[in-house]
Amino acid sequence: MTITRIFRRGDSEGQKPLLSRRVSTLLVCLLLSATAWLLQALSKEYTSVQRVPVKYINLPSDRLLSSELPDSVDAELRGSGFNLLTWKLGRDPGTLELDVRTARQNRRGDLALLTHINSLRLRSSFGRGARVVRVFPDTIALSFSPRVTRKVPVRILASATPAPQFQLADSIRCEPAWVTISGAAELVNSITTIHTEPRVYSGLEKDVNELVPLTLNGTARQLTVSPAAVKLSIKVGQFTEGRFTIPVTPVNTPPGATLKTIPDKVDVVFLVPLNEYSRITPDQFRVVADYKNISSTRTTLPLSVVRRPLSVRNLRTEPERVEFIIQN
Repeated sequence: MTITRIFRRGDSEGQKPLLSRRVSTLLVCLLLSATAWLLQALSKEYTSVQRVPVKYINLPSDRLLSSELPDSVDAELRGSGFNLLTWKLGRDPGTLELDVRTARQNRRGDLALLTHINSLRLRSSFGRGARVVRVFPDTIALSFSPRVTRKVPVRILASATPAPQFQLADSIRCEPAWVTISGAAELVNSITTIHTEPRVYSGLEKDVNELVPLTLNGTARQLTVSPAAVKLSIKVGQFTEGRFTIPVTPVNTPPGATLKTIPDKVDVVFLVPLNEYSRITPDQFRVVADYKNISSTRTTLPLSVVRRPLSVRNLRTEPERVEFIIQN
């Protein structure tokens, strides 16, 4: 159905026409004129600027950039309006790779990377209908400083709470305990420790072995850390309480004197891993009362456990102090 038939549909159906023949003819002429004008305008040449992402390749591994490099360049394109419009609607220039090995040394000793030499590569990205006139900036300055390395200790930011009847069998550890940082000298020298990401463990009933990333804050994020994560280790064991009655042994008594404690036997109370409880015996403990600890201001003497199994913890005596008698 043509436009004229649509406008004249009312005549054939016994109704009034939607638009008069004169108006419909005028609209058709305007549409044809606008189309001709648009085609003529698109056939002319225009200039357009397109931002292109940049990737730097072959950066030296033994040196660091002293200044931040631009992450994009602006390409000035020239071509027909039709080609530029077609490209803007459907083409992606991709990423421009700049090879640092092609940089030239300038008068100040820095390297200068020329971007305009990549015009041919950009032209192929934009297609035949658009040509690259200029690239902004035409030169990118590269300033380097030496890379410095140093080893620093790892500080663990973690807390652990065992479940009831369980205890931490050892302190929280990480492997490795030292890591290597590298970067600009002023940043490397300002770092004394490196932290793990915070972790909180509660209700533990079994060991924890987890890789935890290391963190750097502020400008220190520019540094390289190796390794970037450490293995966090938390050992958990089920403990039970043990109790033995042990005789008190006086020590450092001067010649001719006798030290007697009241009582002469005390209980040692301790926690021990459940799987080692059967191997703990009373003769593995020694409780002493040291004559040198006698004070004129107190009538009791403190007790010390000088021998104990390595696996026990939270060890105490009941009582912790005893009365005493000195006989000459």
